[in-house]
Amino acid sequence: MRILFCGDTFPAASHTLRKRLDPGAHAVAVCHSDEILRAASQADVLIPLMSRIDAAAMDAGNVRLIQQWGAGIEGVDLNAARERGIPVANVPAAGGNADSVAEHAILLIIALLRELPAAQDSVRAGRLGAPQGRTLAGRTVCLYGLGGIARALARRLRPFDVRLVGITRDPTAEKVKAFALDACYSVEQRAAALAQSHILVLCTSLSKETHGMIDEQALRALPRGAYLINIARGPLIQ
Repeated sequence: MRILFCGDTFPAASHTLRKRLDPGAHAVAVCHSDEILRAASQADVLIPLMSRIDAAAMDAGNVRLIQQWGAGIEGVDLNAARERGIPVANVPAAGGNADSVAEHAILLIIALLRELPAAQDSVRAGRLGAPQGRTLAGRTVCLYGLGGIARALARRLRPFDVRLVGITRDPTAEKVKAFALDACYSVEQRAAALAQSHILVLCTSLSKETHGMIDEQALRALPRGAYLINIARGPLIQ
């Protein structure tokens, strides 16, 4: 089987897969985003890495599977894949994937609060205690979207003694109880949630409904000096 990584981001991905496959039975290749059409002609499986997989890429060769190494599949033309009978798979936003992203979110939050780049510069210059930074304890963190990643993040934020609020389509859903939130709001009520949020973390998937959802109105609803952490998709922000 010939497996093609479409894009040169996340270089460790191809190395990891090569180690786990029999080189005599499977070939793993990597191409740049602008070389997909040529390279796909020799591939059975396409793995998009921040690259668009459209009908032209599917028709370039004998593609038998499109496998996303992550949860989001908005970069794949699903209608084109369905018309051609090509299965599209992804990695659920749970388990190890959710844990990894949740830990990354904690890193970003603390780095912002502690002004990490400036603190590193101070240490290199021999200055201690500058900048002073701020604690995470006592702050209100808002999770916009309550899926597997948000649940893993909520579990990790609790020991920091934060106040947790959430925004989701149905705040009364049974799954919301598992987050142990201090408050939960519907999407229609989001202004009330944003107004009290020192840190807003985007955990929702990208769709026609969520594209550009963080617009000027949403940003103005946040308190002055609030932080926005996007661990989902860039186009969520207008």
